[in-house]
Amino acid sequence: MHTKNNMLIFVIIGFLCFFLLTETGNARVITVGHTLGADYWNIQNAIDESDEGDLIQVWYGTYNEHIVINKSLTLESRDGTNNTFIDGMGSEIVVDISSDNVTISNFTVQNGEIGIKLTGNNIIIMDNTIRNIVGASSGGYSYGIYLHSATSNELVSNTILSVTGGAGRNINVNGYAGAGGNSYGIYLNSGTNNQISNSIISGITAGKGGTNRKDLYGYGGYGGYGGNSYGIYLNLGMNNQISNNIISTVNGGNGGAGTGTGTCIFYCCGYGGPGGYGYGIFIESSDDNILFNNTVSGGYKGTGGYGTCPKDYASPGKGYGIAVISDTNRNIFYHNNFESSDTHDGYDSGGNNAWDAGPGIGGNYWSDYQGTDDDGDGIGDTPYELAGGIGAKDFFPLIGPLSCEGDFDGDQDMDGSDLAIFAADFGRTDCSGDCEGDFDEDGNVDKSDLAVFAADFGRTDCPFHE
Repeated sequence: MHTKNNMLIFVIIGFLCFFLLTETGNARVITVGHTLGADYWNIQNAIDESDEGDLIQVWYGTYNEHIVINKSLTLESRDGTNNTFIDGMGSEIVVDISSDNVTISNFTVQNGEIGIKLTGNNIIIMDNTIRNIVGASSGGYSYGIYLHSATSNELVSNTILSVTGGAGRNINVNGYAGAGGNSYGIYLNSGTNNQISNSIISGITAGKGGTNRKDLYGYGGYGGYGGNSYGIYLNLGMNNQISNNIISTVNGGNGGAGTGTGTCIFYCCGYGGPGGYGYGIFIESSDDNILFNNTVSGGYKGTGGYGTCPKDYASPGKGYGIAVISDTNRNIFYHNNFESSDTHDGYDSGGNNAWDAGPGIGGNYWSDYQGTDDDGDGIGDTPYELAGGIGAKDFFPLIGPLSCEGDFDGDQDMDGSDLAIFAADFGRTDCSGDCEGDFDEDGNVDKSDLAVFAADFGRTDCPFHE
């Protein structure tokens, strides 16, 4: 009896193995290129003719297309981001992914209103450059990467540059001109268990408010509001991890001008519009997320627009490194660097969050922290209090930016490979910017540099760097 059962089990296992091997064997490699030997000229044609699980390999060139991926497959560039471009020609969504289990890697995605949009699950977006993304005129929004109702996706090692909201509409009547469009490096709405890591996000600029040229008689005319900008925006998210990203130069939109100069009956004719807000990271109505090892610098406010009456500028916006609002709880933030924001590096009006990981690990670096470190342990003697009015505190703020001086290979570990690089230059006395280990920049790689290297050797939590 047992022998028959064992035989049956072996038959079933053999059948399953045969089935899996057959299915794997059916996956094809499909090539796309503007040259001899490629299977297809256009990427979309290759997608349309592919089957689930196929690999589509795209060769060098510029592909002026709007791509829709509605099946599980891998889309990869053979020749890398410097040679392979998907160009949206200035409009719409450049790459739209609606299926689960998709991987896209090594492309430059450019010139659209949304770089990559995904609404599926278990998607990997890796090693891409997204750039020159501009919202439509009359205040259109712009998104480098847009995720909605997305679960278990990985956004890893992407570079997002120059995302700009559309300018507000100009008018010549009473009331407000059009507001500038918001801009988002990465926008994540209603997502769980997603990972955003090792990415560079820079040059996120909201649209300028429109101009109101209302003149002569009637009520006053107002310039449009400047839009808001977000390096990373998270709303209604749970259990997401945001780590090892570099976010810089996030600019609120400037307010529009009110240029009316005539004699108005009840009000002055021209008022400027208020400036917009710039947020390095913005979190709203989201719980149980973790953020660590991110570096955020430059959350900049938009300027207020000029008004001819009272011949002055409207109020500017505000700039924050990170802002948490609207019933946002149980999120943990540690080992992040927040630097050089216009208004405040940190803001929390959202709820009950942890802004440090305890005394053994510490909190975050805040460039506007005013405390001291009298005992020299690298942690401030008093808590850092975030703006927002609820008394949120980082109880163990770091005195200096978190860094690993000797993570030469950028793998976020200080290990033997970094030691070999340091050792190769140790003893040099002729450094002029070309010695990896000359930390104190005195032209020598000597014992003082060795002490700096040794202090971090063995660390496995080094922040991501370019």
